Amino acid sequence: MSVNPSPTGGSSPGASDAGSSPAPGGAPTGASFGVGPDLEVQALLAFQQRQAAAMLKKLYDYLDANLGSRAELASCVPALQQAVESYRVGQFQQASTQAFVAFRSIWLLRAAQPDLPEP
Repeated sequence: MSVNPSPTGGSSPGASDAGSSPAPGGAPTGASFGVGPDLEVQALLAFQQRQAAAMLKKLYDYLDANLGSRAELASCVPALQQAVESYRVGQFQQASTQAFVAFRSIWLLRAAQPDLPEP
């Protein structure tokens, strides 16, 4: 699910009837509470920021704990660095995507080397 404001400052298509039906999963929409689309976007960005931060911290901690003894993990560092840079400039969705690239790299290394700790 993606919430994107239109260039004119309105909300994405279909948002005008957002108060008449619940969000996916039966959750109420912001319109149910008299909240406009700007607050909906703020909520989405806050969620993405927290999600990205948690993933980045977990990957950083993993690499910090294991990189010294497992040189093969060095190949995962550039993706994590890109994720951190995306996070720093407020591109939280991109940060999450890059964090997944780093996680996937670790996961693939583990397939070849089962003794590698799980992230």
